[in-house]
Amino acid sequence: MVVIVISKETKSRNMKNVLIVVSFMMLLSSCDSNKDKEQEKQRVQDALEERNNVIADSITTKYQIKYFIDTLDMDDFYTIDFKPILQTEYQLIKDFEIVDITEKDSSLLMNIKRNYKDVYFNLTLSQTQYKILRQLDSNENFLLVINLNNAYKAKLKIDIECESENEDGSCNEPNLVVIPPRLGSYFGNGKLIDIIKLEK
Repeated sequence: MVVIVISKETKSRNMKNVLIVVSFMMLLSSCDSNKDKEQEKQRVQDALEERNNVIADSITTKYQIKYFIDTLDMDDFYTIDFKPILQTEYQLIKDFEIVDITEKDSSLLMNIKRNYKDVYFNLTLSQTQYKILRQLDSNENFLLVINLNNAYKAKLKIDIECESENEDGSCNEPNLVVIPPRLGSYFGNGKLIDIIKLEK
């Protein structure tokens, strides 16, 4: 009969090895779980984007839209380049922010800015459309079908520079500065036709 004697050091070393292997396996399992979660999140995002593309496509077909304002590269635009856009009845815009809604001569006027660009549109809208916009959550995605009547390049930008400030931070010596517009700075007027809520 053979008797194997295992020292305490060997037991301790074996236990450490077992713990290392178990820890490594748990780490791999956790990585796989995180990878699965990321893949599932991406699948959900892709499915949502696909559904929203179907909505956008149906609106494009319904209104016979040829121009998606978000996809126009206006950095190289001149005012005359808006001519084919203005000759179509409707345009679509998604990537924008509402700057303000005002009332002028009993008509509602919404000012929107195309995100990431100095492109502003003043659009008339109905009371019903205003109520719909008020009900939408600020982080909701939606498209606007618009009808642009005109568009023009910004002529001048007026800014105030301060030569010196008072102790309270107010301007002591303001100077008016006239700055030529950047490429891609445009304004336009038109009408809001439809508001289409996208899934989020």
